[in-house]
Amino acid sequence: MRGPSVKVGKQWLESAGFTRDFSISDLDTSEAMDAAHILWREKLIAVSDGRLTHGWAAKFINVYIKARFVVGCSASPSRELAHPPIDKLLLRALADNDVGGHRSHWKALLKQGWSNLPSANYMAAIALIRESLAGRPMWMIEKYWRGHQ
Repeated sequence: MRGPSVKVGKQWLESAGFTRDFSISDLDTSEAMDAAHILWREKLIAVSDGRLTHGWAAKFINVYIKARFVVGCSASPSRELAHPPIDKLLLRALADNDVGGHRSHWKALLKQGWSNLPSANYMAAIALIRESLAGRPMWMIEKYWRGHQ
């Protein structure tokens, strides 16, 4: 699936509650963040009339949270627990570098495609990232993301 335009994605995010009042400050454990993330994805998928997969919904949410709460914000538990945006470039780098000793898992996720991930596989990717970081902030996994170079 090709992703929706930024304009459409913005409309869906706003309709799903990602507005000025949206906050992650009360999410102070990984369990709370994960539970909230599942609900956010389901709401965003519903707002999109099922046009988004969990992979796409997660990408929209994670980029929104990264831009709003992670980049340039002071340290806080919720900031450190925020899921990083996951895409092909990150998964490939994680596999190539055998991050956390999980090369085969990263390759399987890469083969499935980030945009096609169902909820369970997305959460498995988050668990692998969390395990690989051994307690460090989730955004630190992005050191492997090389962008479109």
